[in-house]
Amino acid sequence: MKKDITNRFLSLFFIVFFLLSACQANRSNELLEEQGKQTNIPLSTITKTSVPPSATSTITMIPTQTFTMVPPKSFDVSTIKTITPATPAECPVADPSIIFDVKELVKSDQTFSDDIPGEMDITLLLEYLNAGVSGEFIINKLQEEYKYYFDSYYLVDVTGDNTLEMVFPYELGVEIIGCYNYQYQVLANFSFVSSLLDPYFLYVQDVNQDGLSEISVFFDGCLGGRCPYFQIFAWDGSNFVDLTTDRCHGALETPFYIDVVDTDNNGTLEVVFRYEGGTWPTGSIGFPFRKEEIICMWNGNNYLVAENNYETPFYRWQAVSDGSSQMSVNNYEKALEFYQQAIDDISLEWFTEERNIIAYWKYMSEIWHDPSLEQIQPTNMKPSPDEYPNLAAYSYYRIVLLYLLQNKTKEAQATYSILLTEYPADKTGGDFTKMAEVLLSEYQKTQDIGLSCTEVVDYAYEHLVPLFVLGEYGTRSEYLRRFFEPMCPY
Repeated sequence: MKKDITNRFLSLFFIVFFLLSACQANRSNELLEEQGKQTNIPLSTITKTSVPPSATSTITMIPTQTFTMVPPKSFDVSTIKTITPATPAECPVADPSIIFDVKELVKSDQTFSDDIPGEMDITLLLEYLNAGVSGEFIINKLQEEYKYYFDSYYLVDVTGDNTLEMVFPYELGVEIIGCYNYQYQVLANFSFVSSLLDPYFLYVQDVNQDGLSEISVFFDGCLGGRCPYFQIFAWDGSNFVDLTTDRCHGALETPFYIDVVDTDNNGTLEVVFRYEGGTWPTGSIGFPFRKEEIICMWNGNNYLVAENNYETPFYRWQAVSDGSSQMSVNNYEKALEFYQQAIDDISLEWFTEERNIIAYWKYMSEIWHDPSLEQIQPTNMKPSPDEYPNLAAYSYYRIVLLYLLQNKTKEAQATYSILLTEYPADKTGGDFTKMAEVLLSEYQKTQDIGLSCTEVVDYAYEHLVPLFVLGEYGTRSEYLRRFFEPMCPY
């Protein structure tokens, strides 16, 4: 049910208050030397190149690009186990003689208008249901009296007992009322603890084709701004469980648009998040900002990330980052392509902390519609000679890791040989050659990628390898081990 105007006004007031108080370029790079190619690597041919950054370069920010959704690999729907309906629950018998007062059930806020409903009286609702007033009759009356305020009220079987439950927004959450032991009662209530508004949307539909409707709910609104959060609840035979995991909940503090749609035409629905920017910059928003799309797919047990795509890389570190994003969802061929691009593509731009500052103020000028903010620029803009060798060596190291994840030790060793030649330990980028050495050595001893990664992260932390390979341009007052964990996150 929609909140009354008073509550919504106060919520929006506080959101605005806290939000306001929160306070390429024409590159002349050329490939100087083609030193040979490593063959017999199935996914892609790895080339060995040296691409020094240009000594001078003008500043060109990321152009606007069109983002195209790429469907993930489809889930095999033939493996889905449909739910066998249970014996219908026994509920109070309908009694048409009961007098039902719809205005008493949702007392209007007299401050504004009798046409605006107040909060649902759950106790009175249960009394009506148990006295014999049907849920269908109640919802029809609410919609007749208050129109769209009750358009997110559902009467559908979500527990598989052949009896309809009432599912609706309530007190910044979702209420489920059903029949149990001859009585209507609250079966569950879900809420997102930080939300200040009713669910942005509430859908009840069968998302995974198991024959039972699930509850998809999207919360959007927190103290100080947006904090969108998405969940899908399903009945497991005794309780409601959340089918979404990890990033399929969405990203806190990051604005996104969301669709629940069948992208691969196999019958099951995917959850598609599109991150478009346009909110206060927080730790969740990297600069320069790129549009991002995440597709979560049903795998038979949960919704997991199947695709994680960004706009085309413009800076070299973005290609490295995209490779890591693809590795995180086991898209190894795409990951290898991005790492190869980071190594070979001479059109990719250099990046520094100063360019990060420029990207930040460009974003702020768009948020506040103030072009003067974009004029805030650091001086002495020039590329770092250490950036390319570190990014290239890190890309080779990640390729070694990529192959080990697929148990392709021969290809991993071949890639390590390139590292030894191109970036020996005493040269810039040599830290990542040592990391690849530690990784291969530990994996050979243990055959356990997790234990091997522990040793690799320890090495990275102890030697404070450059964090800008992770997109962390700038300096820190302190360094913690967790900052280096994304380098080997398994």
